[in-house]
Amino acid sequence: AAPSAAPSGGSGSAMVAFELQDAVTVGALQIDVEYDGSGRFAGDGDQVECLTTVDGALSSFNHLADTRELKAAFVVVEGFTGPARFAECRFEGSITPADFRIGIRDASTPDLEELTPPVVTAVVTAE
Repeated sequence: AAPSAAPSGGSGSAMVAFELQDAVTVGALQIDVEYDGSGRFAGDGDQVECLTTVDGALSSFNHLADTRELKAAFVVVEGFTGPARFAECRFEGSITPADFRIGIRDASTPDLEELTPPVVTAVVTAE
């Protein structure tokens, strides 16, 4: 999916937010994020500096620094409906939204029905 928003300014630290763009209700979502650019997500493995922004969500994040990948999974019993921001991660270095490739590994409704993979984008803001 094509990322959106303006690039962060220069080097340093940025916040990368992940947003569900489609008007669908999601109960579970797994994403794989590959990235380019100068820098990396802050923290390695499950110590990556990410958090979910959806009330009541259970989430898991795993930063594979060697392969420049972030894997994330979310479960929300009541579901959440897009468009909505669902996660934020701290990034160290220079990055633009175009540096991210986001794959949807799994998406389902709160009733566990499979969803057509929704559109997820990355938004980068300077900290």
